[in-house]
Amino acid sequence: MAQLILNELDLNVLEKLKVRAASHQRSVEDESKAILQEAIDAEQITKMNIFKEQAAQMRQALSARSHTDSAELVREDRDR
Repeated sequence: MAQLILNELDLNVLEKLKVRAASHQRSVEDESKAILQEAIDAEQITKMNIFKEQAAQMRQALSARSHTDSAELVREDRDR
């Protein structure tokens, strides 16, 4: 496992981290890991939601168009 060292951490932040860790019955180190993991997970969820929204908009924009069956296009290309 890798190590992460935080220099010059604000003492108020450290105290709040200790309180939060105690409330979750974890060490400060384990609480820090949990906070980092939650932040990364939240970012990935946000990106996925943005992607889903864009995909829905694209489906809606293309829904009025007629679409050729891709198998037909492949057959036409093969028959050339």
